[in-house]
Amino acid sequence: MTFLDDVDSLKAKVGIGSTSPLVLFGLSAVIIAVVLSIGFMAWGSFTSSGIVVEHSEKSTQSQEYENPSSQLIYVHIAGEVSNPGMYELKHDARVSDAIDAAGGLTENADQLSINLARQVTDGEQIVVQAYIEAEPGNCESTGASDSGLPSSSNTEVLSSKVNINTASASELTTLDGIGESTAAKIIAYRQANGSFASIEDIKKVSGIGDRKYEAIKDRITV
Repeated sequence: MTFLDDVDSLKAKVGIGSTSPLVLFGLSAVIIAVVLSIGFMAWGSFTSSGIVVEHSEKSTQSQEYENPSSQLIYVHIAGEVSNPGMYELKHDARVSDAIDAAGGLTENADQLSINLARQVTDGEQIVVQAYIEAEPGNCESTGASDSGLPSSSNTEVLSSKVNINTASASELTTLDGIGESTAAKIIAYRQANGSFASIEDIKKVSGIGDRKYEAIKDRITV
């Protein structure tokens, strides 16, 4: 049976009489349009699902990359700590966290030589210096001996210079006019800005002006 015979049979069943070719063409066009619409809707649903999944994966990867809370840094801790070495810390760790990771300070540690509140950086080395107690007589006046000449102990004190880039708080306090508070400021400035390029740079530290600098310039070096 041909296609035309099928059409005639269908017309007879539904009670349609003689139908013009134009009407048949219109019905065919409607059927084709419906089939194409269903196909496009199915394809659109499939592609949209794929795009959503891909976008979700990219968003997750982007969030993991941009989230710094999961990043770690490595810090080398040396000097007066219980367990010197390299430690893995969180990206926002501070010096106190690094000290705790190394087992804490030793009894000989000079706590004023470090700033516990400072935030550490990746690859940094933290050196905790030992506390050195000033020898008796270093704080005494450097007057002349009975013979009119400086004594040997006073000459030794005058000839020794303090390296302001490496000196501990106890060493800095041996300088005229430098107390514990000013020594702590010198160390804090050094940790925040790096080594002093010249001895005159010490005047950049709060509390050290021209007058105090003149009193200590012959006793300091870099």
